[in-house]
Amino acid sequence: MVSVLPQAKTTSSPRQKTLSSPGDNSIDIDGEATADNPQTQTHLIGLFFKYQNAAIPILDEEAFRRGYVSGERSDYFSRFLLYSLLLRSLNFDDDLVHRETLATIYTHRAKAELLFEMENPNISTIPGLCLFGYYLAGLGSDRACWLYPGIAYRLVFDFGLHEDCKNLVAAGFLTDIDQRGRPTAIRLDDLNMTRLSAQNLGTNNQLMSTWVELASLLDDVLSVINGPPEKIYQDSSVSKLSEVSQKLLAWFLNLGPELQWDANRSISPSVCALHLQFLSTTILLNRPFATYIFNRGPKTAPRRRCLEGQTTKLSQQICTANAIRVSKLLLVYRQQHGASKIFSTINPTCLSAAVALISDIVSAESEDDKVAEKECLDVIMETLDAIIPWYPIAERSRNTLAAIMNTCGLSDIVKQLPTKSRNVPIATLPSHGPTDTLGTSWNADVDFAFDLEFPFDSVYDVHNISLTGFYAQPPQVNFGNWEAEDPLYGLNL
Repeated sequence: MVSVLPQAKTTSSPRQKTLSSPGDNSIDIDGEATADNPQTQTHLIGLFFKYQNAAIPILDEEAFRRGYVSGERSDYFSRFLLYSLLLRSLNFDDDLVHRETLATIYTHRAKAELLFEMENPNISTIPGLCLFGYYLAGLGSDRACWLYPGIAYRLVFDFGLHEDCKNLVAAGFLTDIDQRGRPTAIRLDDLNMTRLSAQNLGTNNQLMSTWVELASLLDDVLSVINGPPEKIYQDSSVSKLSEVSQKLLAWFLNLGPELQWDANRSISPSVCALHLQFLSTTILLNRPFATYIFNRGPKTAPRRRCLEGQTTKLSQQICTANAIRVSKLLLVYRQQHGASKIFSTINPTCLSAAVALISDIVSAESEDDKVAEKECLDVIMETLDAIIPWYPIAERSRNTLAAIMNTCGLSDIVKQLPTKSRNVPIATLPSHGPTDTLGTSWNADVDFAFDLEFPFDSVYDVHNISLTGFYAQPPQVNFGNWEAEDPLYGLNL
């Protein structure tokens, strides 16, 4: 998908252009006082653990809060980690003017701490770098997205955090908290440690163990579909993906009661994030075997293959059904929590679900009624549009999808989209949104994609987009209970 993203518009050389980022704006004394206010920081820390850490469990809340209270640098707390966390939490703050001021201050402070952290790293440096890069990536800086987490992963190996530490815990050299703080976001083949699970984490960390299991299944899927296209349909690859499909179903059926979707209670960020990742993984797994991949392809398209026990039609139905569920979950979450509280992992999920719906709509026969699919696609576009003020990179995703939809004859949905960039007062929009940290403007024209089309050679090119490259209170919608709505839609065959 990277190949069809809008290219950066370089208005000047990075050497000639003054850097434009939150850290370059002026700072006022009142802003400094607000940034140091314990009530402000406590509020933002609470937002982080309620919304972001629920979607990507990166910190042990108990250990971090204990370090925050003491104020002393340790393996679980530092000022750099604190400022990186506060920056990420600002995206959940509804006060946009207030957020812009604090973003300037916390960015200055995080950058000031970086040199010390590079020369004197400890374990807290690792999540700090990940969060700082994650925040800058949300503003549109693709390079920061790779740079800072890349340094963090190098430190993982330098500290030996990929090695098994159970003997050290048993000998008393490490505590249970030390063991829980060890990262899992590196290549699984490089790990020489016991896989985190409910057995070694305990019932109080069921969310973490459930995420680890789902991430492992996603890794199994990506290891196949990220390879050469011709290898996806080899017997060994199809067998592996078929096995993952069964494991994915078992994972879903074995979710604990507190992690299951229940339409009768408010949906929590942790449950929503978990189910959205499950739906996205299911789409990634089934898309290579969907009917439109074969029926609309050129003569060089792969020979017909299916997952074991399924048909290409069923794989397409699974992709569409799960994309629809993504749309419904997004709508319910926005109803209950608001657009500003949507976690950033939703961006690739929206892209995966939207392209699945687009493929299903444009490959339909003329007599097929695709009204529901179009409505769900509209919800996904509205969601991306709604989160732009809090997550500027979503504008790039929205514009990319809008251009694809224009190409595919779905411009009516694009024209109905109320663009937030035109409805939100300019004073409340982040001034650093369209520019990366090196000063390269990538979208100076907010309307550029609403009449742009991609030069696809055929409709097949739309179906062939690689999803792995993406990697308010309206009337209540009855999303229902999955167990009553056949959650096994096709997966149990």
